[in-house]
Formats: sequence, structure tokens, C-alpha cells
Amino acid sequence: YDTPQNESGLYRLVQRLDGFVSADTDHEGGWFTTPPLTFSGTRLEFNLNGSAQGFLTVEIRDEHNRPIPGFTLAESLPIDRNHMAASARWSSGKSVADLRGQPIRLHVVMRSCKLYAFAFAEDDSGETKPGE
Repeated sequence: YDTPQNESGLYRLVQRLDGFVSADTDHEGGWFTTPPLTFSGTRLEFNLNGSAQGFLTVEIRDEHNRPIPGFTLAESLPIDRNHMAASARWSSGKSVADLRGQPIRLHVVMRSCKLYAFAFAEDDSGETKPGE
């Protein structure tokens, strides 16, 4: 923004946490699979902005790209709307804490969604936190 020489002012920019870059999908959707990762948290959190019809689901796969029972797409509970730290959950009730230290891949499927970041977080209690 070019400010005329006689004009002064105070400007403020507010940006979403981790909001500089995002993986975006339109209404037709899309997916990605991470390279192998090793983590040490007790829950998997997503920073995302889903439109009115948007959602994200996640499958956890082993290092050979095979779905891990209890963490499949069919068992993934969709995360919708706008969240800074929405916890991934599966209908199996399994916890990512059981996979700590193992190489895994995340297979993320989205529709009408912007994914800013994901992280493995640790609960103070050591238990997984219910999704939002």
C-alpha cells in the first residue's frame, strides 16, 4: 500500500495462527498423504477453516502406506467449520497415543476446506482430549 506523503496513520494486520499458507480444496475435494512421520503427542490437532459444506477426515497409515485398523477413513469422524486446534477422532475410540514413536503417514481428505497446520499435541493429563 502506497501512502501519500501528507498522510499518516496507524495500520494493523491480524493474521490467523499459522495462516500464511494453506492446503486448499474446492467443493470437489482433494487429498494428500504425508511422508513417514514419527511423533510423541497424545492427540492429533488440525488448524483449519471449512466452509458451510466443508470438512476434513484423516486416516493414519503405516510406513508402507497401509491403513492402520481403528484409524481408517471409514472410522474418521469429520471435522468441519473453523478450528484452531480440532482433535482428530475415530469411531473406534482409538487414541493416537498408541502409535507414538512409530513411523506413520497421515492421509488427509478434504472438501471445501483450508488446512493451515496440523500438530501432535500432549495433554497435561496424558489422556486424549475429545474433539470440538
